[in-house]
Amino acid sequence: MAGIAMIRNIITKLQGIKTDGLPADLKGGYTEFVTAISKMGELFNGWPEKAEDMQAFVVKKIGEDPKFMDTFGGKMAALEKEMQPAVAKLDELGKKYGLDMSKIAPGK
Repeated sequence: MAGIAMIRNIITKLQGIKTDGLPADLKGGYTEFVTAISKMGELFNGWPEKAEDMQAFVVKKIGEDPKFMDTFGGKMAALEKEMQPAVAKLDELGKKYGLDMSKIAPGK
């Protein structure tokens, strides 16, 4: 559950990076990546900030919709798949410009 706070923090930091002055392709690739990862953050809108509140939140959601976690998992998997091209593009652009993009788009 600490992952939710981490994702929110990463997204905030990524959105705050200034891209003025970057080559157009690098700026565009970065923007695509931030847009894609921001969608993942949106999945957690309404989720509690504190880890100790998470269990009650999930129990409540499952009470309202027994398939809540299955639906959430499906949405997360779809977004991870959707993000792959943006991550690959950013990695390619990083190589082109001699940048270590693993600091921004880990897993590549």
